Amino acid sequence: TEIAPVDAIVQRMGRVNRYGKRAPTPIFVFNEWDEGSEKIYGKDALNISREVFSELPSQPTNRELVEAANVLYGRIATSEEYVDELVKGKETLDDVQRKLGCYTMDLSEEELREKFATRTGTISIDVIPERFLGEAYAMMDKKEKWRLVELLVPIPIHWLFAFKDHFFSSDIGYFVTDLHYDEEIGLSPEEALEGSPKARII
Repeated sequence: TEIAPVDAIVQRMGRVNRYGKRAPTPIFVFNEWDEGSEKIYGKDALNISREVFSELPSQPTNRELVEAANVLYGRIATSEEYVDELVKGKETLDDVQRKLGCYTMDLSEEELREKFATRTGTISIDVIPERFLGEAYAMMDKKEKWRLVELLVPIPIHWLFAFKDHFFSSDIGYFVTDLHYDEEIGLSPEEALEGSPKARII
């Protein structure tokens, strides 16, 4: 896999042996990245992650991975890139409050849609497929909430409205969905589309 922030790599590692039924397997992380990754994660996060990974042992423990993620985000929080984004975010919130107040936002307005779109141009939210709910509760029982990232799948936020009967809130802090999930192709709303164009999110 291509280099990414520590927590993103941990999530990918979890998918290689999600149920712990296979023998330990080497994970190869390439140190270079393309422009797409830089737009999504930011250059600082990728550079720091590459440095942090180079200092980890070949078989890091869960604790070492948690500490690596803490180092990454501790350094990012003081980086010029992060501070700039924080300032832009505050300006955006101030602009929204000034224009709309605290009670409503119409993302159909082009200017606001651009402000709230992610770097990839899509407003997204992380959800947990229902088939992993038991696993999520087991992590919570073990005080390992930080591991929930292994189970998360990003979806376009409009899916919450388009397929509202297939999402429900939970006490673990994320929406849960009963949309079909396949380990090979990811989360798919095809069964709920009823004749609409097919779509998948991986």
